[in-house]
Amino acid sequence: MAQNGKKVDLHTHSSFSDGTYSVEKLLEDARQKKVDLFGISDHDIVKGVIYALEYLKQHNENFSFQFVPSIEWSVNTPWNKRIHMLGINIDPFNQTLQNRLTSLQKSREERIPKIIKKLNELGIDISIDDLDRSQIKGVYGRPHVARALIKKGYAKSLNEVFDKYLGQGKPAYVPKERLTLREAVSITHEAGGILVFAHPLLEFPPSTPLNEFQEFVENLVSYGLDGIEIYYNYQHINYTEPLAHYHERNQWLSEFCNKNDLIKTAGSDFHGDRGELGSLTMPLDDYNKLKQKLHL
Repeated sequence: MAQNGKKVDLHTHSSFSDGTYSVEKLLEDARQKKVDLFGISDHDIVKGVIYALEYLKQHNENFSFQFVPSIEWSVNTPWNKRIHMLGINIDPFNQTLQNRLTSLQKSREERIPKIIKKLNELGIDISIDDLDRSQIKGVYGRPHVARALIKKGYAKSLNEVFDKYLGQGKPAYVPKERLTLREAVSITHEAGGILVFAHPLLEFPPSTPLNEFQEFVENLVSYGLDGIEIYYNYQHINYTEPLAHYHERNQWLSEFCNKNDLIKTAGSDFHGDRGELGSLTMPLDDYNKLKQKLHL
């Protein structure tokens, strides 16, 4: 990453989703860390974004960064692969988007009691009352359950909880409602945003055969993908392959973006207890192309 670039963080989570920081604290941290382009992208909810827009309107003189309203979608692809995608610079008041979010939030509300029931069946003493309501202004997610399990001594870290209980295929996992890929494309574009493949090397670690990975990304492009989250803090994940392999595969992805006229974005995936807000710098060329695509 170039030293004379710009600080960009379009992938952060607030207490309206599964982050531990309030919107105000996220905005203040972005200001203090001199982020140039900043976005909140909560999971399947835009209440935090709407709150941030109102807060910035009232305190505009205190913040010099450009705020980018965003969202993180959970997506089912036609190829039996679940991924996360970012809708960046969306209109959070778009009616089609709002209607779909209502359904997704209902599904999330119903999911957590099912997870707790499975944990109870495993002999784990936990109830909905053990979840820290002070951390959240939206709907509970799996990280809230994970933090409660850590507090009660059933694990020492979020990664351990997901590896033992809550990750896909684990004994307390409950699937959630997700958008189809076509929905993610159409809703994001109708809301005026661009659709970005989030942290691709989480879903496809470097050991994935390159031809298989390339075919998947090319299929996303054929559906209307606009960009890829190239600048991402893979250091914070519980990776099983050398970090250098992530850098090598990510370099291939960056070149793929150049060849296919895809936008590159940057995001820390900050949740308060993982990731590092404002830690990523984008080279000026990539930064200017991103701003042009976002009409900023």
